[in-house]
Amino acid sequence: MKKILCPTDFSKASLNAFVYAVNLAKRVGAEIVTIHVYDLPAAIIDASLENLSEIRDITEWDHFEQYKSAIAKLRVIAEENHASHLTLTHILEQGNTVDTVLQAAANNHADLIIMGTHGASGVTEALFGSNTEKIMNRANCRVLAIPAACGYSPLSRILFLSRYEERDKATLRELLAFAALFHARIDVLYITARHTDDEADTIREWKRIFSGDAVDFYTIASDSPEETILDFSEVHHSNLIALTVRHKGLLERLFLYSVARKMVFHSVLPVLSVSHR
Repeated sequence: MKKILCPTDFSKASLNAFVYAVNLAKRVGAEIVTIHVYDLPAAIIDASLENLSEIRDITEWDHFEQYKSAIAKLRVIAEENHASHLTLTHILEQGNTVDTVLQAAANNHADLIIMGTHGASGVTEALFGSNTEKIMNRANCRVLAIPAACGYSPLSRILFLSRYEERDKATLRELLAFAALFHARIDVLYITARHTDDEADTIREWKRIFSGDAVDFYTIASDSPEETILDFSEVHHSNLIALTVRHKGLLERLFLYSVARKMVFHSVLPVLSVSHR
């Protein structure tokens, strides 16, 4: 992993995500690119043509001054986390948040996007339609969502939620490479309504394919997946939850993001999405 993109909006949640990014980058020797995206207010859009340029310049200058001040805070955070040696690059862009972040990830060849999520109440809890959900679903690289209450801890156990689909094998291989950076182990968890012989055969095949790797496999029959995941993560001391994003329609994503919503907003564990088109 060479480059981490970290969107920031100066909020407490985004600064918390930056702290996580700094510690992760320090561990693997990656550089960090921060990006702040702003949009022009309605007053500018509705302004007369003769005033538009002047108002735009003032708005851009205000954001530049804010970002310049924020950059100083980011560098202090890096120093406080004993990471002043990290390479930090900063981007200020005007535009749509999701599109601009995704373009920045592509332009900078980011291996990982780390972004904060806000607290669990009202609209902020709805991961559907949020910038986090959209970026997770559209990004070509991995996206790590950091809950507001999540502090950094060295990765030792990664919980991978799988349906044992064929494409999940590619995700697991990618996660094994990621986990190796931290000497971490992976727990693959499949939650089913009831056990079947076909599932048992599939799990045996997976165990054979990944024998010798730092991975364990679990199947739990449950009709309360979110509660089961939380209980499992506590018992097995998980410090990160990983899921596959399949880039399909809403129905295909329902389970993934209903679970992700609970994980992001009702736990202190980061959620990693791995993209497979």
